[in-house]
Amino acid sequence: CAELPDLNTLSRALGTLYVVEGATLGGQIIGRQLSQNLAVTPERGGRFFASYGENVRAMWASLGATLIAHANTADIETSVVQSACDTFSAFIRWFQKENDVAR
Repeated sequence: CAELPDLNTLSRALGTLYVVEGATLGGQIIGRQLSQNLAVTPERGGRFFASYGENVRAMWASLGATLIAHANTADIETSVVQSACDTFSAFIRWFQKENDVAR
């Protein structure tokens, strides 16, 4: 992904981190499905989806607390949210390019 979001402030970095860390929650769901349907486990090909293992919820809660503490003004909150949106947009562009290449 050559077009990364701007991370030049803590607010923007936290917005991007929100998106990336949010993916760990989805990884838990994917990991459970892989385990149930294909016998994939963290030890057998599914480590990527295990991320923090048993600590996923605690890590997510910690990030949430950090975001709440940091985003203590409307301007900071706007910057965090805009960065999260920019990160989602960067992922969309990246995946679209990869899809175009695969065709």
